[in-house]
Amino acid sequence: MLGKSLATRGIFDRAMEVMNEAVSVCELELQRTPDHQRLQFLLADSLRGRAVPQNMAGNLQEAKTSLMQAQVIFANLLTKAPDDPNYLRRAAGCESTLAVTLVRSDGYESAREHLLKANAILKRLERDGQLPIRIRPDFASNIINLASVEFYLGNQQRAQELFDEAAQAYQQLTLLEPGVVEHKYNEVLTTLNSGKVAVALGTIDEILVKYRELEPKMAALSDDELKAEIAGKHPYATWLKRTQIQ
Repeated sequence: MLGKSLATRGIFDRAMEVMNEAVSVCELELQRTPDHQRLQFLLADSLRGRAVPQNMAGNLQEAKTSLMQAQVIFANLLTKAPDDPNYLRRAAGCESTLAVTLVRSDGYESAREHLLKANAILKRLERDGQLPIRIRPDFASNIINLASVEFYLGNQQRAQELFDEAAQAYQQLTLLEPGVVEHKYNEVLTTLNSGKVAVALGTIDEILVKYRELEPKMAALSDDELKAEIAGKHPYATWLKRTQIQ
């Protein structure tokens, strides 16, 4: 276990080094040509990329700073080229990653705001035929994250509506590109059939509290008994792993 932790930490450190170097190179080049839009784009994308290892290593404030810097650059680029699909896709990714960071540092309301922004951009791209198949699973995942946030904010009906929307998106993907996202779609169907909204974000304690609210008959169970009950009934294996319920 220690060896695995050290190896994982080594991967984070190496990823951080690479992304820090990319950010430094872009910043240096922009000192020479500050109006170079391609360099601005690369800097914003490098900042967004750097936030991933920062986030996974638990450096939430650093990740938040990187993402907000990227957010400003993408917004500036979009004032010059508001219909550029590449800028729009990266800006949506930035908003979505920022939401996942904020849900851990600032709470669900802040995360919701950025997930809604990402969703609006991705829907626009879909409407305009500018959302490639390789990006569409991310679109559906963003909707699932939004459903999870609504779930934690107490908006169960809206959460279920969004989850149904994500399931429909995955179903369309299996028709467009059979096999590419079939496993994802099956997970979504399984979760829908279980009658539960997937909870993609949150701590173990938050999940247990929410289950007790939704199913009062479980209130008398201990935490360990409740975890066993959920793990036994809930067929959404990936969800169980992601929320660390063992």
